[in-house]
Amino acid sequence: MDSHRAYLSEIFSSIQGEGPWIGLRQVFLRFSGCNLRCIWCDTPESLVLEKKKLTPLSVKEVLQRVVDFNQITEHHSISLTGGEPLLQAQFLKSLLLALKSVQKTLGLKTFLETGGHLPEKLEKLVDLLDFVSFDLKLPSSTQEKALWKEHQEFVQILSQAKTNAAAKIVVTSGTELSELLFAFELLRDKPNLELVLQPVSQTPDFRDPGLLGQERLDLYHKEAIKVLGAKKVRIIPQTHKILGVI
Repeated sequence: MDSHRAYLSEIFSSIQGEGPWIGLRQVFLRFSGCNLRCIWCDTPESLVLEKKKLTPLSVKEVLQRVVDFNQITEHHSISLTGGEPLLQAQFLKSLLLALKSVQKTLGLKTFLETGGHLPEKLEKLVDLLDFVSFDLKLPSSTQEKALWKEHQEFVQILSQAKTNAAAKIVVTSGTELSELLFAFELLRDKPNLELVLQPVSQTPDFRDPGLLGQERLDLYHKEAIKVLGAKKVRIIPQTHKILGVI
């Protein structure tokens, strides 16, 4: 793939609906393609990179779209989301460098949303990002293979960078407490990393068969606080689902 062109399934303006930057207006760049298949994925249309249906965009073209949106309405930041944006890391680096060159004029921060499982890709561009929101994916929740080694390396890279970041753990009725506790330990003594526990959202393709409930959420929150402290842990649902926005 041309490192100066990328496949994006959509570019749009909306409100960030989850994580620490919740409620802020962003220009969303949704990169197409993902190498994971979490059962609760809420953007299944972005999982498969269908090159025949998409026109690859240059850095200049993407940057112009961002500028156009920001001229209509002032935005806080740019969300680099997916799919899995790090699968197109070479393009991302070119785009981030271009954004840095117009930072004073455009004034938009960069916000990467990623599955947290491609540390070698992150390492190449972490210093160009303002914030990273990454998943710690629990096998009991995703029904995917364990990614502990990848997550550990990802956390290590972020802990040594100046970039602030937040880990997101989606919890379901099938979440195993032992996996949660292991995930909490990965974040221990990492001052620039915080944690968001996100109750799973129902999607057309996924209905949580059990009841997560307030009692279990309360338990998970208290256990996380024991490891990370009360200032580092929050429970935040996907509010864009509640509000009915993209």
